[in-house]
Amino acid sequence: MTFEFFLPNCGTCKNIHLNITDKQQNKIYRFRTSLQILEKDWDTIKQRPTNIYLKKYKKLNAKLDGLKKEVAEYIRVKRSGKSQVKQREIAKTIKWI
Repeated sequence: MTFEFFLPNCGTCKNIHLNITDKQQNKIYRFRTSLQILEKDWDTIKQRPTNIYLKKYKKLNAKLDGLKKEVAEYIRVKRSGKSQVKQREIAKTIKWI
């Protein structure tokens, strides 16, 4: 399972989007988070803010890490219980985080 953060192509202040590629089920899930950043401050290669030493971007980076960990844990728990992972439930988890 891979997690990719990216910005959409339109607008200047953009919401950060998340792609989750599930190789076990051959599915790609796409989500929009409520986290925002300016396009000029986003590093597309690292999929993180360019300067994580600024206070606001350090917090944003921590939130992205937490989001990734929480979603991965949620999916792991669902799979250990032999339940199918549903996109709507993942979206609710992202919104809650």
